Amino acid sequence: MSKYYGIAKNNYYSTGKIKALRGILNSLAGNRENFPCFIWISYRKTFTNETKAKIEILQNLGLHVCQYQKVEGSLAISDWNVIIIQIESIHHIELHGRRSYVVILDEDNVVIRQMSSGV
Repeated sequence: MSKYYGIAKNNYYSTGKIKALRGILNSLAGNRENFPCFIWISYRKTFTNETKAKIEILQNLGLHVCQYQKVEGSLAISDWNVIIIQIESIHHIELHGRRSYVVILDEDNVVIRQMSSGV
């Protein structure tokens, strides 16, 4: 168990979080009008690539999935359904507009530690 900002946080590995997220995205895909942008923040490039490979299945439903490293141009939440990005690059995300968004911190304890260190 690790502590950040006075909050105890358990780490759960291999618990099916990505599979659950795919299920949520799949169920929401039918209602595009209120579909939020999911911003998946990771701390390492290899995980970003692994996540993208697993979520590509959702592209068959017509969802626009963005992996920051492979996209030139806008990272506006209005242009994408899912944005997969490393913590060092989140300043490229454009949050303007009225679209809601959900932020997922993968391995949140590492992401928070990295943000706190100023790296």
